[in-house]
Amino acid sequence: MLCSKNRRSLKNLSLTKQYFSQYYGFSTLISQVLLINCFVLVLSIFYCNASSQEQFTALVLGTTAVTAVLGLLLAGSHVLKAHKIAGVHLRMEKLFDRIREGDLEARLQLRGDDNLDSLENSFNLMMDYLNQRVR
Repeated sequence: MLCSKNRRSLKNLSLTKQYFSQYYGFSTLISQVLLINCFVLVLSIFYCNASSQEQFTALVLGTTAVTAVLGLLLAGSHVLKAHKIAGVHLRMEKLFDRIREGDLEARLQLRGDDNLDSLENSFNLMMDYLNQRVR
């Protein structure tokens, strides 16, 4: 039987995968399709303007390298965005677990760049109110 810490790790891993596919998958797919369309367009222009097979091959290799670098940059930016969104969810879930276990002193602390200041303030005010009511 798994200890509770290992079960929590597995649960967080599955949540991360869920959010990763939800937020990362679709945006990356759209970006990659657009990137491939641009690649094909550039290759067709090069094909029309190439004077020899060697020149066309060099243009194809150059375009492929540029497309690969752009694809990696897009994928990296999507990974960071997915992590940012899933991170807020995971932090809130851990906070809710602490409150469920009886820690009414727990407060929501989000990073400054999460753009959820009003949620953080409202939640913490609610917890202050609950703390006063329970005492």
